Amino acid sequence: MGVQLTIIDSEYDFFWKFRDVLLLNDAYRGEYDELKRKFDGRKMDDYRQAKNEFFQKIMNSSEFNNF
Repeated sequence: MGVQLTIIDSEYDFFWKFRDVLLLNDAYRGEYDELKRKFDGRKMDDYRQAKNEFFQKIMNSSEFNNF
């Protein structure tokens, strides 16, 4: 389990957008769940790279940018 804390209105105060986009979009949530299953038991660095690519995709989505 991980917990991400940020200061409201700081440059890193955007993690809540990921949460909200995933809550509102079944396809993204399914894709993220599949990514986690795919990398279960594999190298953490590989998972982190794939997760970063996925979150870059989310950050470029209209859903993310409409918040």
